[in-house]
Amino acid sequence: MKKIFVGKNDSIAEVVEKILEEEDLEIVLVVPKNTILEESVSNFHLIKREASEAGKSILIESVDEGVLALAKASHIEAIHPLFKKRKRGSSLSDIVPMDEAGSPELTEDDLVRKPEVKSSKNRRLEEAYEASETKKSSRWFLRPAFLMVWLCVVLALVGYFWVASSFAKAEIFINFKETPWQHKGDVIAKAEINKISASENSLPAEVFTQAKNATELFPATGRASVKEKATGKIVIYNAYSSAKQGLVVDTRFLTPDNKIFRLTKSVTIPGAEIKEGKIIPSSIEADVAADQPGAEYNLGPVEGLSIPGFKGTPKYQAFYGSLVKATGGFIGEKSVPTEKDIAMAKEKTAELLKATLKNEFLNNRPKDFKIFDEAYEIKVTKISVNKSTDEKGNFQVTGEATLKGVAFREGDVTTYLKALASRDYEQSVFKDIKIDYSQIKADLVKGEIRFNLEVTANLVPEFSADSFKDQVIGRKIEDVRSLVLSLPGLDTARVSVWPVWVKKIPQNTAKIKINVD
Repeated sequence: MKKIFVGKNDSIAEVVEKILEEEDLEIVLVVPKNTILEESVSNFHLIKREASEAGKSILIESVDEGVLALAKASHIEAIHPLFKKRKRGSSLSDIVPMDEAGSPELTEDDLVRKPEVKSSKNRRLEEAYEASETKKSSRWFLRPAFLMVWLCVVLALVGYFWVASSFAKAEIFINFKETPWQHKGDVIAKAEINKISASENSLPAEVFTQAKNATELFPATGRASVKEKATGKIVIYNAYSSAKQGLVVDTRFLTPDNKIFRLTKSVTIPGAEIKEGKIIPSSIEADVAADQPGAEYNLGPVEGLSIPGFKGTPKYQAFYGSLVKATGGFIGEKSVPTEKDIAMAKEKTAELLKATLKNEFLNNRPKDFKIFDEAYEIKVTKISVNKSTDEKGNFQVTGEATLKGVAFREGDVTTYLKALASRDYEQSVFKDIKIDYSQIKADLVKGEIRFNLEVTANLVPEFSADSFKDQVIGRKIEDVRSLVLSLPGLDTARVSVWPVWVKKIPQNTAKIKINVD
């Protein structure tokens, strides 16, 4: 039996907590005078109920008659410490008298001979308790405390469902077992095939071609007396008929001040347009050079150039030209390129063409293509030099180059390797794959590349996180755990939800996160 001493200011909640925390099932509750528990009989009723639910026996000991009366009204065994009052067969241990002054201990017979006299205060408490019990039994559901409890329950339920629907989230961690895999072998990529063949160790290839031209200026280091003819552009018009008109190289054009320019290439002037009976002239641009050297031919623009060859015919007035501009006419000493200048200029122009073409090809190619240095080549197809120098003493070099290469898609290599691995491991994908290429040989004429592959990788089961989300959405946590455990090749896994009381996976896939390792 365990005694628990109650303080005068101990609340009913504190007293109940002391009773529930005590491990002993038989408890003596020592209650002093003037305790706040005496304010309401419901306090003792609560002590009786909580002790009974906890499987504990309660005996109240007090020198306060009011406390003893309230305890008895709540059907709790109660005694005065000056008396030894204990029912036969009680499971509680004896109550030891506490009369420090040596007062004689009264027997049960004494108690029988001396009937208990209730104070007016005790009678009032018992009457109040009985009245409150009657009223409580008839209108218990209208009590503010009861309504407040129900309001809290409703709010808690609303809050639960609101949090569960608005903020709930789930995270699934899946770790698959890894199977080491290696491969080494020869492969050929061909432009003539269009599909992957694991049995023939072949891949589709693609041939790339690209062209580039460039014009560069280089300083001339030589000096010489020169006579240079001006060159430029002319626009030739056909206001004669809808028929085409051809003009040969060296056809003369005469300016109004009698200076002659000649075509450097033959041209064909398109036919004029006839609209509502009127001729709308056609035109074409062509290159011309002055008939004589000298700065006086540096002209332009000049209108009304005639064609002396048509003089005396109806075409003379209907075919004419406009000189756009002519420059470069010169007579005297000026800078000229030496043979060394020309050779150096050609070499630098070729290098520039190759470097530019290579960079453009590598930077602009489709990113999923694998290109080896051994699988493309660049050829310079033309280098021409204009030895005439400009006013700054620079001469001009023009070059053209072409690139041709063979490449294959790196994704095709992965697909090819997956086909090889699936012979032994079905429905698997690569993880941490490493591919080394060696022994590369390209045939640009045939559009082929031969190479050796050396591969190391880890295989894991094929798994789609998005598809798995669709499978688990809205399902119970225990069902999802079972579904995760049934995944083939699973190593470890964990299903985590928030808040912790949520029992299902959210309905929104955005709130489901799947981590796969």
